[in-house]
Amino acid sequence: MTTGDCFDNALCESFFATLECELLDRNKLSTRTEAQQAVFDFIEGWYNLHRLHSSLNSDTPARYEKRYMERIAAEEKEKKIRAKGQCDTLEEHPEPTFAGTSAMSSAALSAKPG
Repeated sequence: MTTGDCFDNALCESFFATLECELLDRNKLSTRTEAQQAVFDFIEGWYNLHRLHSSLNSDTPARYEKRYMERIAAEEKEKKIRAKGQCDTLEEHPEPTFAGTSAMSSAALSAKPG
């Protein structure tokens, strides 16, 4: 198998190895409910908030997601500004006239070239 192959489950294997090593091997869980709560707390309380992930360029999932959402918001804001800028530009410049004569003075129109 190669990296990126749809059958490659290295990320899952890495996650479950971390879960087993850092949670299950260190705690005795008596009931299924206790285990479910411990796994939830592990994922949401530590794994996603504090653990650095090599697949996210050594960032935490929470921080990576926050930066991603900030980037998306900035892109949306920029699109709105550009769209508004285009509308303002159209309002500032009236419809073009033939040969640009409305912007020329009568002296410029009557002057002979050369």
